[in-house]
Amino acid sequence: MLTSMWAVPSSSASDPLPGTDANERLLVEKSGYVKLVAQLEAIQPLPLEELTKALLLLGHSEQLLSQHANAAETYEKALYYSRINVGLNHSDQLPILNTLMTIHDSVGNWQAVDDYMHLQLHIARLNFPVGSEQREQSLARFTQWKLTAAKDELVFGYSNSAQELAVMHKREIRSLLEQDDFAGKDIQLASLYLQQARLLHTLATIALEAPLRNYETGTAKYKTQRQCQAVMSPVGRGEWVCSDVPAPNINYYIEPALRKNQSIAGYLSDMKKSILKAYDYLQNESASPEQINPGLAEVQNLTQDYNRFVSTNGLK
Repeated sequence: MLTSMWAVPSSSASDPLPGTDANERLLVEKSGYVKLVAQLEAIQPLPLEELTKALLLLGHSEQLLSQHANAAETYEKALYYSRINVGLNHSDQLPILNTLMTIHDSVGNWQAVDDYMHLQLHIARLNFPVGSEQREQSLARFTQWKLTAAKDELVFGYSNSAQELAVMHKREIRSLLEQDDFAGKDIQLASLYLQQARLLHTLATIALEAPLRNYETGTAKYKTQRQCQAVMSPVGRGEWVCSDVPAPNINYYIEPALRKNQSIAGYLSDMKKSILKAYDYLQNESASPEQINPGLAEVQNLTQDYNRFVSTNGLK
C-alpha cells in the first residue's frame, strides 16, 4: 500500500473522469504518467525525486490495470532511482519494497518476494532502533513470510534460512532485553517469543517430515568384518582360513534416526520455553486488554499445537 508520500493525486483511480469507463480512465492516466516519466528522464541532471514519484504513479496505474509485469518493472525502476537519490538503504524505500512484494506475491513469483523481504528487513534494521514499532513489524512480516514459505514449500532451501531466522530472533530478543524499560517493552518481548515459538514449531515439523538421509553423517554403510572357518588341508589336517568381508554397519541405520529425534526434541523444548516466556511477559498489569488478549490467544494456539505435535507423534 502506498503511503501519503507516494499518494496518487486527485485524478486518482477512485475519481472517474467524465465520459469514460474505469478502464479507459486508467489508460488515460497511464498515458499521462508515461509522458511525464519520459519528460523527466530527458532532463539532465536527472530530477531524481520527481522521477521516482512519477514512476510510482505510473506503477500504481499499471497495478490497477492488472499489468503486473509492467508494474513490477516500473516499481523496480523507481527503487533504483530512489537508491541513487537518498542512498542504498533509506527508509523511504520501504513503501516501494512493500508494493513490489505485493505484486510478485499476486503472480506467485516467490523468489522475488523472498529477495525483497530480505531487503526490507535489512533496511528496517539499519534505520530503526531495537524496540521500535517499525522494526518489530518488519521482523514480524519477515517471519510470517518464512513460515508461509516453509508450509507451502515456496522457496528452495527454507530449512537453512529458518535456522538463521531463529538465530536472528534470539539476537533481537537479547538486544531488546538490554534496552532500558519503555512503554510496551513487555508486549514486544512477548510478541518476539511468540514468533520464535511458531518458527520452532515449523522447524520441528520440517525435521519430522525430512528423510533420514538428511541426518546422515558419512558413517559407512558397511564395515569390514573378519570371518574364519575351519577347513581340511590336502594332507588331512584341520586349518583356519580367515578373510575380511563387508558386513552391514548398524550405526549407519541408527545414527540418523537418533540425530533426527534429537533435532525434533530440541525444537520442541525451545518452543515450550518460548511460549512460557511470552506468557510471563503478557502478565504485565500496565498493558491494556487490547495489547494482551491477542498474545494470550496465540499462547493458547501454540500450546495446542505443541500438545498435538507431541501426542500425534508419540513424543514425551
